[in-house]
Amino acid sequence: GVLVFEHIKVITLAEALKRYIDDKVQPPSVRVSLSRVLQQYPLPAVTSVVEENYTDIDYSASYYEQRGRAFTPSDKTTTRLHFFSKPFTKAALVGAGRRTIQSLQRAYLGYTVVRPGVPATLGRTFLRCPETVDSYPARFPTRRQVQVDLVGIPLSVESCPYVSQDERIMACATAAIWMSAFALAGKVSGVSEHTTAEITALALSLNRPYGPVIGRRGLQIGEMEHAFLSMGFDPQLWTFPAPSELRDVCHIYVDSGIPPILVLESEGVGHAVTVVGFTLAPRSKSGEIGNAGIFRASQLVP
Repeated sequence: GVLVFEHIKVITLAEALKRYIDDKVQPPSVRVSLSRVLQQYPLPAVTSVVEENYTDIDYSASYYEQRGRAFTPSDKTTTRLHFFSKPFTKAALVGAGRRTIQSLQRAYLGYTVVRPGVPATLGRTFLRCPETVDSYPARFPTRRQVQVDLVGIPLSVESCPYVSQDERIMACATAAIWMSAFALAGKVSGVSEHTTAEITALALSLNRPYGPVIGRRGLQIGEMEHAFLSMGFDPQLWTFPAPSELRDVCHIYVDSGIPPILVLESEGVGHAVTVVGFTLAPRSKSGEIGNAGIFRASQLVP
């Protein structure tokens, strides 16, 4: 028991954000969104269980593929933060029985992995999908059930997966592909989960340099398609000059549980985001229900 719980801390949400997120994780918009979503549930987060020196499968794969082979040492361990909507102590975890585990499951809001580096970035993140976003009813048909092991305690959360780009290992396209493919892997027969390092390797095939700055290169459209094909998907590419057409098509796919990727381009600069859900506006005077604002994409909701 001593070894299992040696690197475990049970602290308040405020302390967890101050110690591991604020002024450390970039970009600032991600920090703000993480804090907002954790405090907008009907029962907001109040407690965080911290796993220090946590070995994350996705970051470990990236560490081996890039840092290890490029001889650029860095910290290969991460910090995983779990969030709960009820207060409890470390002693409650150590002596958790059936009733305690059931109580923890009801209060479980998910977790995020903080990857080391300057600045730090968010790795694999699975948070319970909120019921409302900016006071509008929210729908997330692309979510999937994620199983979690917290020091031997089985937990689960229904979530839309999220990961931040870091410009060292991956750019936005790799992150977007991971979010879309991970959500589908649990729903499509014969398709398995892939790490971001594996996705980058599949996209670039043998033309992949082993260096610490591969993420700055990003992926081209053809490379993104190659990654999806290699994972067992059949990608399709459409161009939508009219925003209304794009909105309608996105709604059809998202509502069916398929998270499409938008490739946005402005003044020669491209950016990829994964569409995971949408908000609904209240009825208008004509009695129609419309979409409120833009679809929530690869940024943390909201």
